Amino acid sequence: MALQLGGSTVIVTKQMFGALSDDPTDPLSRVSVANSSFSLDPYRGCPVGCRYCTVAGAERDIDIMRAANGEAQRITLPRMPQSLFSGRSLATAIMQHPFFIRDRSVVSIGTGSTESFLPTVESTTWEIVETFLREDCRNPFWVVTKLGLPDRLVERWQGRFALLADRNIPVVLSITYSAAPSWMEPYEGNRFRNIEAMRRVGVKIAHHLRPVIPGINDSVACIRKAIDASSGLAEVICAGGLRRDPGVDVAWQHVYGLSPCLLPSSGARGKKHSPDDYVGRAREYLKGKGQAHIPIVRRSSEAIAFLLSIPEYNLYGYRPDDERCFLSVPTLIQRQVAERAGAPLAALIEREARRIGLVGLHVAVEGDEVSIDRELTYQEHRALIHAVGHADVLPRNHV
Repeated sequence: MALQLGGSTVIVTKQMFGALSDDPTDPLSRVSVANSSFSLDPYRGCPVGCRYCTVAGAERDIDIMRAANGEAQRITLPRMPQSLFSGRSLATAIMQHPFFIRDRSVVSIGTGSTESFLPTVESTTWEIVETFLREDCRNPFWVVTKLGLPDRLVERWQGRFALLADRNIPVVLSITYSAAPSWMEPYEGNRFRNIEAMRRVGVKIAHHLRPVIPGINDSVACIRKAIDASSGLAEVICAGGLRRDPGVDVAWQHVYGLSPCLLPSSGARGKKHSPDDYVGRAREYLKGKGQAHIPIVRRSSEAIAFLLSIPEYNLYGYRPDDERCFLSVPTLIQRQVAERAGAPLAALIEREARRIGLVGLHVAVEGDEVSIDRELTYQEHRALIHAVGHADVLPRNHV
């Protein structure tokens, strides 16, 4: 949908980016294929008010104020969470989808919409988890939060997370904090205050030091403030910049009225822009604190893979910088894969494609380049990447 706002044309999608359905009556319209997980988002609306919120790029997640002639005048983001589907319906829908890999696919809750531990939301968060438990699915859960865990919920969620640990179901809790100024992230409370209690019952903790924007929160002072907040709690730090996607532009400029000049350029293929040497400076600070053993990675899937001791399932070490091919795999590694599996790499990828319902795909290999014989949708591409990654087809340490 095209909207005219502030003298410019703004394009918003029908549903969340990567949604598995465009039908608003289908629960899969609130399940999206992300780089790191299947995100289940039963709600719209979030009280946090981050100025770079990506949901502003989806028609279903915004409120449009229109003039008498029907033209858009203003966009707002709802602050009160509104239930769109039950947690059970979303969990059931994804478990029945061919892209979903039982016991392997990472399931995130609320990543693309709202805070999972809000008073009106947390019961639905648990309803999602319970639905997987009833089906005896042991898929890892990943929850990202900018508010942390409220004091009144600590005992309740300690018990819930302990139950998951008893059943050997992994949980990764990512706390996002980059010492951003309050005009960019209004919430200023201690996001880590109850995290140690979750660690004691087996929850794996990641600190997401993002988004970092040059000139706003990339200073040494910001690095120190952010890292100090998670000291002794986080087992891995995920540092990253901001992807200048349409949703970010809409929120930043047209919802909150901030200058687009403050944002980094979009870069090639909308990649995240990270300030020069930010990770290096963060590593130096950790080293000075005697915490050089804590790894700093750049991608969520790398943090999750590290905490769960699984291969980096997004295969970033094998994905080309452009769209010339599906994967770029050195011939030496191709030979190693074939010797180990007793089948060529192309056949293994075709096998994983069939497992997730992508039948009839033909994979061709020429030199290092692994190509697919037809164009894949974003959702199909990510699902096939995940299937190959979770099947541990390729060596995990290639860079």
